[in-house]
Amino acid sequence: MRKIILFAVATILTTAPALAASSQKSKDMIAVYNSLDEGCRGGHGDDPATDRACDARNIISKSLRKDGYCYQLETGWNKCR
Repeated sequence: MRKIILFAVATILTTAPALAASSQKSKDMIAVYNSLDEGCRGGHGDDPATDRACDARNIISKSLRKDGYCYQLETGWNKCR
């Protein structure tokens, strides 16, 4: 799990400008966010992997918001109106 998280964060941080230009890339970011969210919310509070998943999820969340996406509990990530 740690390698997946580190790879996802590194990929997003190094390709953030390209991600904003493509709806498919945004969909990919949302999929990674959802996976990390499961690890964050479903992990044990004393497990460092849980902290890493939460930290990576938060980085992706900031990037999605910067790219014009909003999160709603009922519908998840969508383009802001």
